[in-house]
Amino acid sequence: MIPQYINSFYYFQLTLSDIPEILNLQQKTYDSLLPKKKQDMILKSPEQLAKLINTHGFMIGTKQNMKDHNLIAYSAAKLVLEKDDLTEMRISSIFGDKKTSDKCCILQTDVTNAAFQNKGIHKTMTAQRVLIGQQLGKSHFLSEVAVDNPASIKGFTSQGFHVIAAHPSPIDECKVLIFYNNTNKEPIWDHLPHMWVSLSAVEHFASLPHLIQQGFKSSGIEKCGNTQGGYLMFFKKPFDFAVQETAPSLPIAQQQSTTKPAHIL
Repeated sequence: MIPQYINSFYYFQLTLSDIPEILNLQQKTYDSLLPKKKQDMILKSPEQLAKLINTHGFMIGTKQNMKDHNLIAYSAAKLVLEKDDLTEMRISSIFGDKKTSDKCCILQTDVTNAAFQNKGIHKTMTAQRVLIGQQLGKSHFLSEVAVDNPASIKGFTSQGFHVIAAHPSPIDECKVLIFYNNTNKEPIWDHLPHMWVSLSAVEHFASLPHLIQQGFKSSGIEKCGNTQGGYLMFFKKPFDFAVQETAPSLPIAQQQSTTKPAHIL
């Protein structure tokens, strides 16, 4: 549990006094993005950060060491859902009933200095947010990820999250995936014999809702230079041996029965 060193980086819970450093890293990260990627980053105001830290959730920060003054990454978890936030209410409404929604924790605002990316920081911050959320009584963890962000897709998949919805964001029409993890559920699903399909989520985004509706869960991601977005996503579901099943007909989809989990990068 934080604060602690994990894989040579120092993780700790952010406070109001850290807001100037959060804003500094936020602006540096935004300025470094390509114009097309800037629309995917929602900038937080000092007031929004203060509300998130003080009353509506918590934030985790990362430094190279405890004495370092420079923040190299931060992330947030929202515990109190707001009716005027379209993204949050759309995510929580997936469950329908208030009792379940009250158990929801939305993971958001993942920012890492470009010089420290691909070092497992996002994965660790996700795991720590889930641990803290569980201590605070949450069991349903969700996050919204752009379909052309394979690094975040890989990070959430490696932590037991799977895609439960795919649709354009109502804010900017960005194509997004909703990742979900129920920490109360026994992880027996992966041990069953299953069928799987793989496809380019970027190229065939419109096929994802149909795949999810049929009971397939995302299970991995793999680099593939011949596709738009540069990766393939794997989806699988257990066989129903009482029914003759075949994989859905999807473009470039592969199908196979296996007891081995799909490969994760």
